[in-house]
Amino acid sequence: MNTYYALIIAATLIGFCGLAWLLLAPIWRFLDREEKVSERWTKEALARRRRRQGNGQDAGPNPASPDASSDDPNKSKDKQNRPGDGDERPGPRDG
Repeated sequence: MNTYYALIIAATLIGFCGLAWLLLAPIWRFLDREEKVSERWTKEALARRRRRQGNGQDAGPNPASPDASSDDPNKSKDKQNRPGDGDERPGPRDG
């Protein structure tokens, strides 16, 4: 009778650990990816990126710059971006 209970306890423990692994593995992978992405936003990485942009090594436009060139032929540099020009994603009030 004791071996019967030990078998049930062992099977329950193995099943619980397997279920926990199945449910927590995707969360662990997501957090691992987010940690790697967050390393791009450290002070050192941001400073390195700023130095590269200052030296002209970065070929892409600075998205924060208002006069950044765009591949969109419908935009002109003298035209200011206004809400509704397609540059912004609609917010909760915009519909």
